[in-house]
Amino acid sequence: MRKFLATAAAAVAVVGLAQAPSNAATATECTTTLTGEIDGRVVVPEGETCTLDGATVNGNVRILEGAALISHNSTINGNVNGSGARTVQLIDTHVVGTGTTGNINLQGTLRRIVIGAAGCAVDPAVGNNITLINNFGNIAICQMTTGENITLVGNSGLIGVHDNVVGNSLVVKRNTGAFTRLTDNEVGVTQGGSITIANNSSQVVVKRNSAANKFACSANSPAPVGSGNTAGAGLGGQCSLLG
Repeated sequence: MRKFLATAAAAVAVVGLAQAPSNAATATECTTTLTGEIDGRVVVPEGETCTLDGATVNGNVRILEGAALISHNSTINGNVNGSGARTVQLIDTHVVGTGTTGNINLQGTLRRIVIGAAGCAVDPAVGNNITLINNFGNIAICQMTTGENITLVGNSGLIGVHDNVVGNSLVVKRNTGAFTRLTDNEVGVTQGGSITIANNSSQVVVKRNSAANKFACSANSPAPVGSGNTAGAGLGGQCSLLG
């Protein structure tokens, strides 16, 4: 596993320094490229494309229906929320905050979702959760440090979850794409959580993942395949022989 301890410590430091989102009533509508510091929330209007390039957003980012958000080397001190977006790409982008902020919540995204690092030098952080529900495009989550949980439920594209450090749990349920691949993820590093893989109709491949608590697989068709997985409380169900 890549620089786990250094990465986790860096993520905690980033979260601790994050500012609470601004309470300003007005929002910045983003239809081109934003750089520098933006106080308050950002909204990507329907059908538009917003690029964050080295930006710091002190507030939430909301992606409206049919809109696209492309973020590189940026920090969002708040949440990223989208329903029916066209595509969302958060590359080398920290999503951090305090309390209820620091989450990525995407539903019904039509095309690709990419969350993670462009290379191995930078490991972006999400203060709390990544929650992806009922999205249609392919999904990649790579080299992230996530304070709480990664949850993927009801997605219909191809899924790749690789080389992430997850504070609590990794949950993969009811996904229907051709395959779901989970490799080299370290789960439960701060809160002792588990890996749960259940009711997927995609071919699930699990390799070299570790969970502080349980690694439980059930009601997947076909059954998951893979090797090199470990769990503090043991591998269970359909994954019992995938160590």
